[in-house]
Amino acid sequence: MSHESRVAVFVDAENVAQWIKLGGVDTLLEDLSSIGPVVVRKAYARWTNENMLAHQATLNRHGFELIHTFHPASGKNSADIQIAVDVMEYASRDDLECITLATGDSDFSPLFRRLREIGKQVIGVGPRSALSESVKSSCSRFFYTQTERASPVQDEASRASAFDDAADLLESTLKTFDGPANCSPLKNRMLNIDSAFDEKALGFKTFTA
Repeated sequence: MSHESRVAVFVDAENVAQWIKLGGVDTLLEDLSSIGPVVVRKAYARWTNENMLAHQATLNRHGFELIHTFHPASGKNSADIQIAVDVMEYASRDDLECITLATGDSDFSPLFRRLREIGKQVIGVGPRSALSESVKSSCSRFFYTQTERASPVQDEASRASAFDDAADLLESTLKTFDGPANCSPLKNRMLNIDSAFDEKALGFKTFTA
């Protein structure tokens, strides 16, 4: 799009509480600023739960509306349904081009696929796990919560492995071009193959770098 995309963010707070605690919301909003203004910010949880009280200040500071989800019976389906209903209601707005959902729940895969079908840019946020892979493939972009803390040696090894994976992705993507590739379409094609590609995770401030 030639203009900035307006963004809506929905946070399934109980599923990503550790990510919120470690500053994940700050990082996400910074990443989304390159796409466009975040005009809708909603966070869902049973906010009377003592474990969630500590996260309210962070979310309030970033302008999130805190939506209380009721659990009349054991389980979390009521929260999932509330989020799905709200997401689809906002997705019907023509002025919102990008929908972001931070959750650790693979049950939202059909929702992500539906959003893409109706022409929305879809960004997912979730933990690195087997379940997240099914969600990742349904998104335009995917950011890992990456709350795990590794030792310096392990972290260096992880970065080296991630760089090798990125180099393989780059090489295979370049083969899809008939000639030289400009950075913007190159990155877009890489994201079409792997929506979780993120140059910042490799230590680069920009894709060009």
